[in-house]
Amino acid sequence: MSIFCHIQSHLPLTQTDHEPSPLIEAFEEARKAAHSARDMAVHAQKATEEAKKNYEKSEENFHEAYRRYTEARERLDDALERLTESARRFTEALERYEAVFERVRR
Repeated sequence: MSIFCHIQSHLPLTQTDHEPSPLIEAFEEARKAAHSARDMAVHAQKATEEAKKNYEKSEENFHEAYRRYTEARERLDDALERLTESARRFTEALERYEAVFERVRR
């Protein structure tokens, strides 16, 4: 038995034969307010759980995006390394060509 039912059973039902008791009316208002507060708490709990799920999903998405960024950065670093090596070989070939050209010109 809820506390409201227990209390209500001990209150007089009417003040007179024709008029409801002010205690009963106040009690009914308090009961409605308690139910409303309980419903708001349930909605707040659901909203909190939904927000937590959204946060966790955002965090997963962030980690996935960061992983992809890191992989792309590694590929870029590898490409830069290969480009630098190609430029070095080109410079060496150009120097050899210039040396041969100088010998032939003399």
